Amino acid sequence: MMLGGKYRFSERLAQFAAVELSSAVDTTTGREVSLERLPLSAAIPNALHKLQARLAAAQRARHDDLLAVLDSFEYAGALYVVTERVSGESLAARL
Repeated sequence: MMLGGKYRFSERLAQFAAVELSSAVDTTTGREVSLERLPLSAAIPNALHKLQARLAAAQRARHDDLLAVLDSFEYAGALYVVTERVSGESLAARL
């Protein structure tokens, strides 16, 4: 399944409250990425605008200790946030 015109869905990784985390491949670069899916029905209407502004700011931020936000888009009633994929054990497993 293709999402956002260039992300090929790989697998669902986890569910956190209303957010679903999946892996995908950016078909333009071949890079593995993570997709966070938030149903728009779960978002507070006024908060959605603030979230989109924060995402735009996060896309401009660059630092070794920050997870890179690569893209965001709306599709089929949900907001998707595309981030770099980080390998290794989960924070839950580490704690």
